[in-house]
Amino acid sequence: MSDAFVEIPQPLYRQLTPKGDERTDLYRSDNAGIRWMFWSRLRLLARLIVHSGVKGACLDFGGGSGAFLPTLSSVFTQVDCIDLDTHLARGIVDSLSLHNVRIFETNVREPAAQQYDAIVAADVLEHFKELDMPIDAIIRRLKPDGMLFTSLPTETTLYEVIRFVMRKQKPADHYHTAYAVEARLRKAGFHRVLHTAIPVPLLAPLFLISAWKYGKS
Repeated sequence: MSDAFVEIPQPLYRQLTPKGDERTDLYRSDNAGIRWMFWSRLRLLARLIVHSGVKGACLDFGGGSGAFLPTLSSVFTQVDCIDLDTHLARGIVDSLSLHNVRIFETNVREPAAQQYDAIVAADVLEHFKELDMPIDAIIRRLKPDGMLFTSLPTETTLYEVIRFVMRKQKPADHYHTAYAVEARLRKAGFHRVLHTAIPVPLLAPLFLISAWKYGKS
């Protein structure tokens, strides 16, 4: 399956992102395997987007790191990014001249300005202690026939082992596993239409990567 993934060149990414920011450290890690893992999440998301055939307007929900914006810019006519802190995203948009990308520094509780054909929440939802609020915000912003794309950390024992090897601690604001978030999405009325995982689906999933439709299947 082809994809439209655009990986930001590592020298440029390191220039644009400060060391020590947990949103970007793993994308610019000195460990090539770790870099591969984190960019591959976005590559698989891009493949699901292309496979779904969705076009038009896209919202990068909580996409303040900016890492996925070049890819989304190449797929969609219009891309909006919302986050509480958007300075990294703005730097990437300006440096790569992504003219169809708009950045909004805002709280997701704010009223929806428009609805989108696609919403991407890449490693975002697990950071919300209460999931009803961001899921409701996504539903308000999603067109009736739109699609939601998610990437979520499993927080399995294997995940803990890798953190130990990397000498990384679990972020204090990782409140939910991928399985808990996906269960809440189903409860809210989403059904999963496409799914994969990395690095090994079923056997050793560290991240669940899924595409969703809202409403009756």
